Amino acid sequence: MTDPYAVLGVSRDASEDEIKSAYRKLAKQYHPDLHPGDEECARKMNEINAAYDAIKNPQPQQSYGGYGGGYGGHYNIFFDGTIYKSADPKTAILWHCGGGLQGSGGHSFHGICTNSNSIGIECACKYTEDVSDASGDSGKWYFTTETQESIVYLVSKLMDEYGIGIDHVIRHYDVTGKICPNPYVKNNNLRTSWTWDQFKARLAEYRKSGGYTTGSSAETPVQETKFYRVRKSWSDAASQLGAYTVLVNAKANCPAGYAVFDWNGKEIYRPEGKAEETATRGLQASALKGIGEAAVVQKVGPLFTADMEKSGILASVTAAQFILESGYGQTELAQGANNCFGMKKSLSGNTWAGSTWDGKSIYTKKTQEDDGKGNLYTITADFRKYPCVEDSIGDHSAYLLGAKNGSALRYAGLKGERNYKKAIQIIKDGGYATDTKYVSKICSIIERWNLTALDTAGPVVPSDPEPAPQEQIWYRVRKTWA
Repeated sequence: MTDPYAVLGVSRDASEDEIKSAYRKLAKQYHPDLHPGDEECARKMNEINAAYDAIKNPQPQQSYGGYGGGYGGHYNIFFDGTIYKSADPKTAILWHCGGGLQGSGGHSFHGICTNSNSIGIECACKYTEDVSDASGDSGKWYFTTETQESIVYLVSKLMDEYGIGIDHVIRHYDVTGKICPNPYVKNNNLRTSWTWDQFKARLAEYRKSGGYTTGSSAETPVQETKFYRVRKSWSDAASQLGAYTVLVNAKANCPAGYAVFDWNGKEIYRPEGKAEETATRGLQASALKGIGEAAVVQKVGPLFTADMEKSGILASVTAAQFILESGYGQTELAQGANNCFGMKKSLSGNTWAGSTWDGKSIYTKKTQEDDGKGNLYTITADFRKYPCVEDSIGDHSAYLLGAKNGSALRYAGLKGERNYKKAIQIIKDGGYATDTKYVSKICSIIERWNLTALDTAGPVVPSDPEPAPQEQIWYRVRKTWA
């Protein structure tokens, strides 16, 4: 891996704030949402994310292979299925399968498979207990499903590119007898791990079903990336929620009304449910369940921009309130009633023009209140139930514009206010929230997700974006390759 500090353009003694600032600057410059369809920006963004993660979360059990010493593998596969290319097998000989015999088993390929005629793949293992107290031959190591699916993908690709037969797909154990990779030597099916035989069977099945095929030409570019994209339809690129190299990740982040498409535009997965009904009724909070925070922000962002055009209330403020009060659309009230702002059946006896609530649909639940001094207590209350998220947003904005305290508007000055900090303070001063830290919480959310972009209908670029895993190729600066 390229020096992560060099990628971010900071020195090795840079402070945490300097590192974070450099990362955010680069993320805003190269984030794929700002450059739809630009594979180079996607590649650069992944390199930036990898560098930031390497500095922020160093994990010794995830080796970076050839970085710094010529050891390890040409490729590295991590827990989430992300693939990194550490060195080119055509030009780099790494120390990944050499050494003397170890143990009494394995080593059937000793002397046949060497560092100079093989390709090494390092695969991250997880440990069931404290990894600092782990031994290499313990039976408590396991692979994630994402890691294993990426191994199948990458091995199949390399088999095609280099003309390797499946009988020459082997383990480190088969060369030196070392317990490596541990889960495929112990073969104990721990947690999500397959056995070695199961892996070989999956690989054979993957190739038989089509899998990744590029032909045997040595000219096939290693950098070619295959994405599974989550969209409403293949032609509607603007609706894309994410792009993934691992199919299971794409499926996990595909809500109702969307489908997973392969790199050729073929629909290969659609969640069960009636997408047509969802579309006609508006967005259902159930479509947000479990899709990840960044995906939720991207999906609902345009709804707040549209509401701002009608109400004059900053989209960034309303969006941040949605995130805080509905937990990214995951709370019981949001999921059960499309109520994303905790709107009760009756609010201080107020009625207001433009309400989207039907006046009768309710959802009853227990809720916690703040007594104004930071102390919480529990009550049972009736809340409004809406047919869709859009109606929840509309009713919430109508309340902020029309609610009164006596004859005066409770939130006077909110409409048209262009400073989000002032807008939030107006809401707090009007008695909207009893939480004593409400203003700081909303400001923090706006800044984290760069929600002010919604105020100008621009793309939302999170301060800490969730990268789409993808294979990388690295450019190295050296005196000579050797």
